[in-house]
Amino acid sequence: MHVHSFSKGLPDHLFPMFIANGVTEIRDMGGNIPLPEVARIKQEIASGSRLGPEINAAGPILEGEQPFRPFSISVKNELEAPLAASQLVEQGAEFLKGYNTLSRPAYPGIAAQAKQLRVSFVGHIPDSITPAEASDPGQKSIEHLWRIPNNVVARPEKLKILSTDAANAQNPKAARELHSQSNEIILADYDQTKARKLHAKYSRNQTWQTPTLVVLRSYASIHDPALRQDPRMAYFSEDLRKFWGSMGGSPDPRNGDVQRRLFQHDIEIVRSMHAAGVPLLAGTDTLNPYTYPGFSLPEELQLLVSAGLSPAEALQNATLRAAQFLGVERNYGSVEPGKVANLVLLDANPLDDISNVQKSARLFSAGDFSTGLFWMICSHCSG
Repeated sequence: MHVHSFSKGLPDHLFPMFIANGVTEIRDMGGNIPLPEVARIKQEIASGSRLGPEINAAGPILEGEQPFRPFSISVKNELEAPLAASQLVEQGAEFLKGYNTLSRPAYPGIAAQAKQLRVSFVGHIPDSITPAEASDPGQKSIEHLWRIPNNVVARPEKLKILSTDAANAQNPKAARELHSQSNEIILADYDQTKARKLHAKYSRNQTWQTPTLVVLRSYASIHDPALRQDPRMAYFSEDLRKFWGSMGGSPDPRNGDVQRRLFQHDIEIVRSMHAAGVPLLAGTDTLNPYTYPGFSLPEELQLLVSAGLSPAEALQNATLRAAQFLGVERNYGSVEPGKVANLVLLDANPLDDISNVQKSARLFSAGDFSTGLFWMICSHCSG
């Protein structure tokens, strides 16, 4: 429920890996392939002329006046917001994704237009909006726990000052020190009452969360040599491997320890959300560093279990709950007569151990449970 697969040259390479790992549908959160071409690729998959998962795609990301991503659409003010949202949907976007740089005036215009067009508005929380404010206008999902740890502290205003000072610092060493101070405040100043209040709002408003814990773990351990020795690296180009290896700057033992503690803090935030009834989704943020198409989803399920979900609940987040979020539960998400038979058969029971989702024996796709007709894609898929 959170991947980036629509960059030029990637679909042919990535889509078979999704299928080989039992991932039969993806929510693509933005890339540089134009929406008309996305529609053509989707049609090829539907017709059987291309191997790949079913796709829900955002297309370009909605950003502010100074976009961070080269494939984004710049929304400069509140007047441009409804038009930008409408044009994306007309071009085939199945939902709208907002990013950090959206301005406070533009944000509600996009949220309102999404409601009018009956599409979801999802993504990051803009820097100009608080996590609580993102829920009421109807942002349907928040990705990566974006800005939530920074706002469930007793003194968020102190963090904001440190962040501004770090952004303005001319000396890289000074900027790192300011960031280090910010991280220590996040860890030491956690306000459980404030967190519970926020999670209650998310539960009440059904503001879904896609924590993407697997990519947060990668960033927390970005200098760990074991990441670069992963045998799955062999599936990717030398350029991509070098790019992943360049992430994180120079190793800093102190910062590495803080990042690992921050990741454990993220785990505890997800635990609190789950206990409060906040709806969760399973996503990986593939192809960010050391996240692998299809391969990383079982790891995300294991991390969700470590955050307090039962194996059954983790599985539901990747199947039935995902279908409910997308509004396709009539045809997908559970094993019932009349539903599309996208079905993975396993050699071991994942309810006993969630890691058993990796022990796939057969994958069936695009069948019909009521007729017993199945299309077998591969056997011993993970091998």
